Amino acid sequence: MKKIKAFLEDYGIGYRVATWGGSYFGDPQHDCQVSGLLVSFDGWLDPDARDKKTAFLKHMSRCRAYDVAPICQYGIYSFRVLSVFDAAKLNRYDQAVSAAVNAFWEAEHARRMQTAKRA
Repeated sequence: MKKIKAFLEDYGIGYRVATWGGSYFGDPQHDCQVSGLLVSFDGWLDPDARDKKTAFLKHMSRCRAYDVAPICQYGIYSFRVLSVFDAAKLNRYDQAVSAAVNAFWEAEHARRMQTAKRA
């Protein structure tokens, strides 16, 4: 990660350290928080944003130990940079949270249907 930070600083690319994941389950064994970089390219504020983004993507294509996930909101392109292991861990956590939410709503729907049948 140090080499990536040095590259970003050399090219004048804005980034910040960020944390993803959370404590959905309330159990430290099942919760997940991973740290990585959030790299942003704002075309409205920086006229060289397109060139910087191209250089960043070219540099990251050579870094196989890191996972780069694009995030685009309101014309600002951002990328989440995590190690491959942290990205896999976060993906498993997101799938577990999604499965837990779906199971809750299926059970809630079944409970509401039983209540409606009794009424």
